[in-house]
Amino acid sequence: GSWGVECKQKCECPTGKCNSVTGTCQCPPGRYGKKCEKIGCPPGYWGADCDKRCPKQCSTGYCHSKTGACTCAPGKYGASCHITCPEGTFGEMCAEACPAMCSDQNSNYKGCDPEVSMTNCDGD
Repeated sequence: GSWGVECKQKCECPTGKCNSVTGTCQCPPGRYGKKCEKIGCPPGYWGADCDKRCPKQCSTGYCHSKTGACTCAPGKYGASCHITCPEGTFGEMCAEACPAMCSDQNSNYKGCDPEVSMTNCDGD
């Protein structure tokens, strides 16, 4: 394939198909990226053909490429990512408990942020 003014530019896509004006690769379903190098759906889409938009209630704009379920940011969970992890937890679905060394004598957690996927407390 070719693209550009008078179709003089060679299409460098692995599929051999590109946009006739911009040269952007036309990727098969389940692939995306500049050269179709990424597997899955592009951000914001899901489905077998990646033709369904993620639900509007997904606060991150991302969803699972096969199910359409919202992909939540660290520290959030729920169908629309609207629930914040309880204090003392972190990680995916808030399933990880902060280590005891992150808690002071008043049970305040320092260095164990639910919005990160790991702890960085040193027991001080």
